[in-house]
Amino acid sequence: MAKEYADLKVELASKYANDPGSYSNGKEDLIKEIDEKAFQFFERRQMINIKNRIEQPTIIELLAFCAGSSSDRVEQTVEDYKEQNELELYGFEAEGKVIGIIGYRMHENQMELKHIAVSPEQRYKGIGSLMINAMMNLTKSDQVIAETDDDAVDFYRSSGFTIYSLGEKYPGVERYRCEFEVE
Repeated sequence: MAKEYADLKVELASKYANDPGSYSNGKEDLIKEIDEKAFQFFERRQMINIKNRIEQPTIIELLAFCAGSSSDRVEQTVEDYKEQNELELYGFEAEGKVIGIIGYRMHENQMELKHIAVSPEQRYKGIGSLMINAMMNLTKSDQVIAETDDDAVDFYRSSGFTIYSLGEKYPGVERYRCEFEVE
């Protein structure tokens, strides 16, 4: 849906370059459709603060998908969430089980995504994008930023983020800055 929304915005911007009212009105139907789908999807699922459950095996397993498979790195990530009050960690729960996590830090109205992961059997269902949207609504963010690598850059691109290459920050690993402006 994010890609469809981004494409619609480009189309409307060229069609109504000098008519902001028509540009905004042109997005209404798709926004209503997205809201309805999100409501239906979330009826039996919910976002919950899981920072106090960070040591549970399911949470650690999900963190390992985005923090790296090194046990030292995962342990450091867990400690960071426990010690740094400004770091928040939410989980996407379905039928009593956490199937996705999203960790972030706020900088005024900018949400910096630190970690996002969905359990492998639940991927490609839009859960990652839904978690980002839920956190944008919760935090009232004007902008969302993230840094990622080749493994996840397509997720951000398909979710409507603008992608900027940061080059090789680590030997042989290209990094990307991903930005999403909330309108």
